[in-house]
Amino acid sequence: MARTRKRLSTGPADDPAIRGLADRVRLATERLAALRAERDGALRLAQAAQAEEAMTRSELSVALAEALRARAGAETAAAARLVQAWAASPRGRLRRHNRLSRLFDRLLARLGAWGRRRIVERSGLADENATLFDAQTYLERYPDVAAAGVPPLIHYLLSGGREGRSPHPLFDPAWYAVQADQEIAAHGVTPLEHFVRRGAGQGLSPHPLFDVGGYLAKAEGLTPGANPLLHYLNQGARAGLSPHPLFDPDWYRDGGLHHYLAVGSRVGASPHPLFDPARYIADNPEVAADGREPLTHYVAEGGAAGRPAGPWFDSARHIAARGGAIPAGVNPLVDYLTGGAWALAEGQEGQAATAFIARRPDLARAGVTPLEHLARRARKP
Repeated sequence: MARTRKRLSTGPADDPAIRGLADRVRLATERLAALRAERDGALRLAQAAQAEEAMTRSELSVALAEALRARAGAETAAAARLVQAWAASPRGRLRRHNRLSRLFDRLLARLGAWGRRRIVERSGLADENATLFDAQTYLERYPDVAAAGVPPLIHYLLSGGREGRSPHPLFDPAWYAVQADQEIAAHGVTPLEHFVRRGAGQGLSPHPLFDVGGYLAKAEGLTPGANPLLHYLNQGARAGLSPHPLFDPDWYRDGGLHHYLAVGSRVGASPHPLFDPARYIADNPEVAADGREPLTHYVAEGGAAGRPAGPWFDSARHIAARGGAIPAGVNPLVDYLTGGAWALAEGQEGQAATAFIARRPDLARAGVTPLEHLARRARKP
């Protein structure tokens, strides 16, 4: 009996090897618990650091968005001041082109080349100003002039101007007349003559796609009273200057805005990453049916009516998001590109301004908007 009790009392727990192993397991367990606690603490610190970093990034993004909005506002205000200063410069004189004056021009037209030169000189469209009349485009647009055998500029000065015909792809007589209709009617001159002699010096816009204030801000060396459109045709286009926020020379690449209106638009070339002429025509077939150029229509009418500029920019959505913050008369896409993008808490296609700034601050600082970045990546001119 004594032997049995002794045998039972000698179990595994009393074995020194077993006890040593148990101690090691206990120490390992305690160490593991300590490591887990240390890991959890480190994770909490990392999470706190990440949260603080995210907060800092968010604050920086908000601050940069505000700075970008302020910069855009300052640029817009500066352009407006330039136009005001331009309009305050001495104005050219307008002749009184009444019935007697028009009769004199008709008599001159009968005198051959000498008489025609005198008509052009009287109009102010001689010498460098002759660039503002595109004879080839005029003949293509108005085949009856070619059929009549009349020199295109003479036809414009004798009758075409009063008939509302356009002398150049970058001169829209209907658009211009809204700004100068009273003086044109009072003096009896053609819209182009009014622009050359007075309107250019007043900072009047010759076309919906020629933003005089924006161009003056880019064109160095223009003296007050000079003709911004003439400068663009002779120098600015070659230098890669943009006459309007919706014409990007680096994107179009084939030439200036006048080339786009005369050639590129007809073949569906895109003037800007966010405007798709082919898509605009497909969505608005009446524009093509009326012979309207799509970008011009969008700037003058379509944008304000909420028509999409293409697959990337929803005009109606932007108008709803911005509400009354869009200045009166400003196209919604122009508003987006000139500061409006940085005022949106949520951009189209989920492209919030602050999120884009956090991801690509380099592009944001360069003025590239979120939708422009997406469109440039997805499309090629």
